[in-house]
Amino acid sequence: MTAQTSCVLLRVATGSATAGLLAAGLLVGSPGHAAGSELVDRADRRGDVRAVGDTDGIDPAIVSSVDLRHVTVTRQRDGVRIVIRLKKVLPARGRWVQEVGVSMAPPSWAFPEWIFEGFAVAQHLGASQAFYIAPGDEEGDGGEPDPDDGEVFCRVAAGKGGKVVSMTVPDRCLPEESGRLEVVSLLLDKRSKSDDPFVAGDKLGVGGLVDLTP
Repeated sequence: MTAQTSCVLLRVATGSATAGLLAAGLLVGSPGHAAGSELVDRADRRGDVRAVGDTDGIDPAIVSSVDLRHVTVTRQRDGVRIVIRLKKVLPARGRWVQEVGVSMAPPSWAFPEWIFEGFAVAQHLGASQAFYIAPGDEEGDGGEPDPDDGEVFCRVAAGKGGKVVSMTVPDRCLPEESGRLEVVSLLLDKRSKSDDPFVAGDKLGVGGLVDLTP
């Protein structure tokens, strides 16, 4: 994951969520989740992929491959397992990269006090990661996680199937508070000569507040 990817995912995920954060009164999940407890189970509307770059000359089947279909978040013994179903996972070798991510923040009218993000790269699972940061705590920190402020960076275990990308995020990287969860999928062009390789994306907002704590 690059800083550019993080910014784009965060922008897409939080752009539509800010206005509705305080209005969300439903708490998804509850404290004291047992292993195997399902915290989120949500389907997405089909056919709502949006172009965020130039799609001229690109096979529509490639563009629509990042169409989100369903997401589940399940409590595990030492973390949570996030399973994101797409229309299709593309081959590892080739021109295209698919990234899926989750972004979570507390209710706030302004910029949130903390942000949790997790990412999985379908064509390069080893690049998958998650982090918890409190932006603005320290000016000049470059937005990097600061352990002294309880900010954490984690590698995550990721997997994939023909239509599924999954990741398991350890507890130490998860927020201790409830927040609004957004799911995002993005299509990137490895051959892009511009500074912006993003082609298309989809997003799913999970209604209410989500609690990922054990």
